[in-house]
Amino acid sequence: MITYIDTTEVESIANELQMLAGDLDAEFDALFSRFEKVPTVSKEWVGGQANFYFQKISQDKQQYKDMAEAIRQLGSELKNEIKDFEIATQNNNKDK
Repeated sequence: MITYIDTTEVESIANELQMLAGDLDAEFDALFSRFEKVPTVSKEWVGGQANFYFQKISQDKQQYKDMAEAIRQLGSELKNEIKDFEIATQNNNKDK
């Protein structure tokens, strides 16, 4: 049974989740951009196997983006739940 919710703290956590999801997204973009450049630009590993490997892992990028989006959505859902909770609490207090 819930007896107390610090809505300000939960909203702060939701905002932080969304901010961190954005940071995570940027880090994934940087990582995959770095991977993309290995066989052609930085040439740390070249040749057919390097091209195959980095093309293969570039296919995973969307899964990482989806994970960051899921975290962002979790923050959004938390914000919506807090708003609903606050509305319900206000309505319950009006009835007293």
